[in-house]
Amino acid sequence: MFEGHDTTEAAISFAIYLLACHSDVQEKVLEELKSVFDWSQPLQPTIQQLGELKYLEMVIKEALRLYPPVAAILRDITNDERLPSTGHVIPDGTVMIVSPWAVHRNPEVYPDPEKFDPERFSAGETARRHPYAFLPFSAGPRNCIGQRFAILEMKSVLAKVIWNFEMFVEPGFTALPGWKIILKSINGVRIRLEDRRTKYVNTGF
Repeated sequence: MFEGHDTTEAAISFAIYLLACHSDVQEKVLEELKSVFDWSQPLQPTIQQLGELKYLEMVIKEALRLYPPVAAILRDITNDERLPSTGHVIPDGTVMIVSPWAVHRNPEVYPDPEKFDPERFSAGETARRHPYAFLPFSAGPRNCIGQRFAILEMKSVLAKVIWNFEMFVEPGFTALPGWKIILKSINGVRIRLEDRRTKYVNTGF
């Protein structure tokens, strides 16, 4: 069982990095925020308002696709299972290890899998894929019980960051993902923050 603070922190860090690398996506999120909230006021979102942020949720899911916090999902096979694609039989008693990283970067499931494209999680695109093609919270009856809370938490944090700051990745910086029980950037996340109202600049994250 993983505690949610480490996995959520890692997911937020990668989402911020991806947004800093893609100013067009960042601006689309800001426009969505402005359509829900009053730009002249500090951002204090309710759960209902967070639920209205559909594009931000697509951004979060695409970040989780590219950088799933959990390295592997284990499942015990309790009956012989025949794979429909190959006919291979997995015998009862086998322990299966599923890699979300590998599933999420399979070009047969996600064309151009290295590209950051939140539109993959539009309603139409999601409906075309098998529900188990997206596994950041595992799947089935033993999936993560806190996944809805985690998405709301990520929405709240990212909405407040984007509401107040424009983000830019530091020139020459590339995040290097590595496994430390969970997936993290082993060289941190180097971004520049510019206050949207005062243009105050700060670096580092």
